Amino acid sequence: MEGDILVITEAHQKELYKMASELYDAHFNSDLAGCVPDGNQSIVEVHDDIINLAKKYKKIIVFAFDAMSFDYFSDHILPHLSDDIQLKPLTSVFPSTTASAWPSIITGTLPAEHAIYGTSFKMIEEDKNYIWISNSLNKGDKHELAGDNVTLNRSGKPTIFEKLTSQGWNAYYNGTHGQGVTNPMRNELVKGAIHHTPEGYATLKYNPQQLINTLLNRTHDIVDPLTSGKTIVWNYCDIDDYIHEYGYKSLTDAVSWGDFIADIYRFSDEETAIVIISDHGQINQHQCPLNWRTLTKDHPWLEYDTGGAGRTLYFYPKAEYKDRFKKFITTAMGDAATILTREEAFDKGLYVIKEKDAVFPERIGDIIAIAKTPNFVSAGSGFVAEHGALSREEMLVPFAILTTDNGHIHR
Repeated sequence: MEGDILVITEAHQKELYKMASELYDAHFNSDLAGCVPDGNQSIVEVHDDIINLAKKYKKIIVFAFDAMSFDYFSDHILPHLSDDIQLKPLTSVFPSTTASAWPSIITGTLPAEHAIYGTSFKMIEEDKNYIWISNSLNKGDKHELAGDNVTLNRSGKPTIFEKLTSQGWNAYYNGTHGQGVTNPMRNELVKGAIHHTPEGYATLKYNPQQLINTLLNRTHDIVDPLTSGKTIVWNYCDIDDYIHEYGYKSLTDAVSWGDFIADIYRFSDEETAIVIISDHGQINQHQCPLNWRTLTKDHPWLEYDTGGAGRTLYFYPKAEYKDRFKKFITTAMGDAATILTREEAFDKGLYVIKEKDAVFPERIGDIIAIAKTPNFVSAGSGFVAEHGALSREEMLVPFAILTTDNGHIHR
């Protein structure tokens, strides 16, 4: 865990918040009204940090929360921790969404390296517009669910689990991405691990306390100090859909975070590292009268259905209409969005590396709309909260490591 790391005491909480603000401000772009990803202090680094933990510890237990923002963690989970935690803020990737972020964490590559640029995008290599994990963008007749014969992740990099199992580790992955959706990403993300989906997982996601308890119990079943050997247990805590529907305030009412922290401390010993990480946050949104689906569905200037992720939308205009469509959508969305060409998005650092070095950049639309305000008409316009854009709430996430040598572990 490189960079500025605080060993947390109560007196450090304000300083920690300041660290997060400094990270956000350092990468704030006024034209975008948000934070571009940090090329160094981002979720991409988690992959290598976990591999390095494996050099020192025999057990690594990960609680991978989907949609846990840094500020929510600081306000509602950090107060339950004792002074034995290393914690720092990281930026998510762009777009700040599950589909792009978890492959970055698990393979240690940027979206421009693994080529998963959102929940839906045109796959130029197959001349189709594929969607995975969500049907929120599947409103036209040109989208298809990516089948098992389609490779979405083009990085060629091994997962954390493949690396560790090649070194003699046991790897377990509890939970499932894209429950109920046929897509190869589910298999691509868990390569190298024994994959377990708890019974009733699709409904557990809407009962976050029960979901967390189920994953804790599963971890207890796996981690036996006498028989389990070198073991990583990755618990995918998918609270994303719950926050979409009900918001963070309801999450606080639904989960006893103090009990959760007490439970994870029971795993602690000198041979174990406990990791808490997230992929992105969410921001509350307002209903917007603009309906971009109506504006763009079967539009003669467009070649494919709209792609993107939540508060970032990709449009695929025909070449001869690119400039006209950009003017059209800029006027339609007004102050709620920044409208960029793909080239401009790369130039502003949204994908960190240059377009010429990116893998299949054409999967991204020629025209990109990025939310600037809560009034943006997102892909999930009916949700209480959404993500995919560049606000602090969406972009900053926690990365925490608990070990006995951080300080004193309170059991």
